[in-house]
Amino acid sequence: MKNIFLSLSFVISYLWVTGQEQKLTLQQCVETGIKNNLQVQQSDMQQQSDEINWKQAKLNLLPNLNGSVSHGINQGRSIDPFTNSYINRNITTGSYNLSSGVVLFNGFSLLNSVKQTSLAYQASKMDWQQAKDNITINIILAYLQVLSNNEQLQQSKNQLNLSKQQVDRLETLNQQGAINPSELSDLKGQYAGDQLSIINAQNALESSKVTLCQLMNIPYNKNMELEKISTET
Repeated sequence: MKNIFLSLSFVISYLWVTGQEQKLTLQQCVETGIKNNLQVQQSDMQQQSDEINWKQAKLNLLPNLNGSVSHGINQGRSIDPFTNSYINRNITTGSYNLSSGVVLFNGFSLLNSVKQTSLAYQASKMDWQQAKDNITINIILAYLQVLSNNEQLQQSKNQLNLSKQQVDRLETLNQQGAINPSELSDLKGQYAGDQLSIINAQNALESSKVTLCQLMNIPYNKNMELEKISTET
């Protein structure tokens, strides 16, 4: 059942992200990452288990109560349990038992068990919170990296457009013999470098998207877009 639940959660997260028409916000990314992160899930189950152990240790301090009931029916020729003689009739027997007990003192073992399980529960809760904090920080950093790489890509595209306009202008001037041909060659070299910068910026952007998707534990989506973080206070 656990594996089925994780698989369904994975599929739902994939459909949710790929079906988004709007840009993902930082809060959505963090919530998805916390929900899908395996370490967070393991820490959550551990703290739930430690909570059960702690509650059970407290219940062990209470008195115990045990009861039992048994019935028997003998038909035909049988021995009368009262006279020890043979009789031909139905005999119904029954017994009832009820007992209770409480530990008055056992060297503080039960009390120490309560303290131990309580500390284990508190520690597991802190581990769970730390796991959530770690994935939150990593997602925030990855989110900002995607935004930064996207901004660098846009700047590279703007620079390429500017270089293209300058190349076109110098080609016209060169045809008219108004400039030194070396100036046009240098600018074409810069234009080629700007094209390479766009390729590098695009690769960096996709790589940062992959990292973010891995942290969110969802399939990579090349069409994923992120909402810019507002700087307004």
